[in-house]
Amino acid sequence: MKKYPNKTLLEREHLITKEHKTVFIYAISPNDGKLMRAPDYDDWSLNGDILMWLDTLN
Repeated sequence: MKKYPNKTLLEREHLITKEHKTVFIYAISPNDGKLMRAPDYDDWSLNGDILMWLDTLN
């Protein structure tokens, strides 16, 4: 949030993934109200998503 304070959660994910090409976002929650997350995990502190940027798909 500090790097992109005026961006939404989804915009920040796109920008950081575009910059680093592959990122791991840990401790995600389906209750963030912004993004759809798989609700099949019991311990959200152990959960995470791997995001990969493909220039052709943007």
